[in-house]
Amino acid sequence: MKHVKSLQKKKMQPMDYGLFLLSRRDYAEAELRSKMVVHYRQHPELLNQCEQVIARLFELEYLDDERYAQSVARREAQRLRGPLKVKWTLERANITPLVIEQVLAEFNWRQICEDALQSKAHAYIDQSSKAFRFLASRGFSIEHIQASLDAVYA
Repeated sequence: MKHVKSLQKKKMQPMDYGLFLLSRRDYAEAELRSKMVVHYRQHPELLNQCEQVIARLFELEYLDDERYAQSVARREAQRLRGPLKVKWTLERANITPLVIEQVLAEFNWRQICEDALQSKAHAYIDQSSKAFRFLASRGFSIEHIQASLDAVYA
């Protein structure tokens, strides 16, 4: 069955392939473009259509970098990761800095930092330096870490 799906995927026109990819999950524009370029590198006549397809997917609002950024930020926040790690992830996906800042402003990072600390607080009883390193590795800023340590260990 998997072999049949891969054969069908190879025969797809660029618009169909773009829709196929977006039906599975959201993509950033640059990420979708690179997938399409790799997929159609052997077919230059179809490769030329990829830019038109991406523009059309934007028109139809099937492709939206802001929605993608919100989705990634929400997922990372649920995994108790901080704004620095989320920002790095979004930068790797070529999301514009303005969109990144807007998306990051929607979250209460201090509360997420406290939740991350609470999830490991039993392991760091009276070891605030280890807790600090743990939170820093999760991508929280010094201000968020210090506020969380004060709230939990005070």
